[in-house]
Amino acid sequence: MSPASPSSSSLTTDTLFSPSPSSRLSSRSLKGESNGVEEAIDKVRNFVTTPIRKPKLPSGPPPPLPEKPGKIRESKADDSSSEGSQSHFGTLRSKTFFTPKNKSIGYISTGTIARHHKLSRTVQIRTMASNGLVMELQQPFDYETYLFDADGVLWRSMDPVPGAIKFINELLERGKQVYIVTNNSTKTITQYMKKVADLGFGNLHENNIISPNVVLADFFKRNPHFMSKAVYTIASSGVIETLEKELGVETFGSGPDAVSPDATFLSTIDVSREVSAVVVGYDVHISYNKIMKAANYLRDPNCGFFITNEDYTFPGPDGALVVPGTGCVTAAIRACAHPREPTVFGKPSEQLELYMKANFKLDPTSTIMFGDRLDTDIKFGNQLGVDTCWMRTGVHKEEDVMRAIDEGAKELVPHYTFSFEQYYAA
Repeated sequence: MSPASPSSSSLTTDTLFSPSPSSRLSSRSLKGESNGVEEAIDKVRNFVTTPIRKPKLPSGPPPPLPEKPGKIRESKADDSSSEGSQSHFGTLRSKTFFTPKNKSIGYISTGTIARHHKLSRTVQIRTMASNGLVMELQQPFDYETYLFDADGVLWRSMDPVPGAIKFINELLERGKQVYIVTNNSTKTITQYMKKVADLGFGNLHENNIISPNVVLADFFKRNPHFMSKAVYTIASSGVIETLEKELGVETFGSGPDAVSPDATFLSTIDVSREVSAVVVGYDVHISYNKIMKAANYLRDPNCGFFITNEDYTFPGPDGALVVPGTGCVTAAIRACAHPREPTVFGKPSEQLELYMKANFKLDPTSTIMFGDRLDTDIKFGNQLGVDTCWMRTGVHKEEDVMRAIDEGAKELVPHYTFSFEQYYAA
């Protein structure tokens, strides 16, 4: 009598796939009917006995989300696949996902993207430019108001950036509002206008130029007590002439003030002259004496502490030379005057923002800021809530933009990039 077959309730993987003679016989007996049965049994055996591994999911929060996307192309997405879904992660380069419902963006730099729940019906996707970082500005004449940095954007030293003159003239011909918002305090507006004309931007006028000296003068007019005494200046002639000729303020401190070649340590300094403020700008004659005087004047809490701008470097004529900027000077004064905090008048300062909003009708939805520096131009434009366009002809390069994206410094990330020369060559 043959042995009884085991019941279905007692079957296990051990009884099904044990190397017993009976199991081997069953497998061989089936071979005559189908050569693929044994192979199928082997696949089932491997599937049942292989432990299930949980997939590894990315840890940590999604990348920081910038607040403003700019203008982007639309691509329809299936609502059922995104509405109310959990957060998901994937890999993709050179894409930005924007959800118009909550105005959030995921910038893609390291290959990881985040798709957040409750996406709207239309997921808008913008493709980055060929540099893989920022989208190229495709419709440069779509705005009504244009804000430009100067050095490194419109010109380098005394050489206009190729295509810049043509672009500015075309904007003016179209009736656009055009302003140069520069951090250069070395010139008065009159001197600046001469340079603008000499370079070929002759269609611009004084009311098109906004510099730290303009904002400084406006601030002093609204706060006349800072003009009651002399002002100690570590700055160039542009600041001196603005204070003296436009405001009638007495200044001192300009020019060389070098330490004696024999000196090894300074323990005294003459700060007997009364001052109402210390104004710091670009000064090629910066010295230990000047830093020490400024620090001691600023011990008086009633003495105003003012800085024109804080650009660490300026773009050189050929781009290969590092030119130390005002920020190098102001860093030394800040360190000695700590914990005093200065009032700054250049980009991206609050004072400049207040001046712009009080004196110009800026509609953020139709305004764009062009600049080469992320920490001044782009940051200022983002603070204003306008579109920002990074120009590749000045100080900051692609690696700086990538660093800002990777570090989540959304205030430094531009919406677009653009080239006058490439636009007119196309």
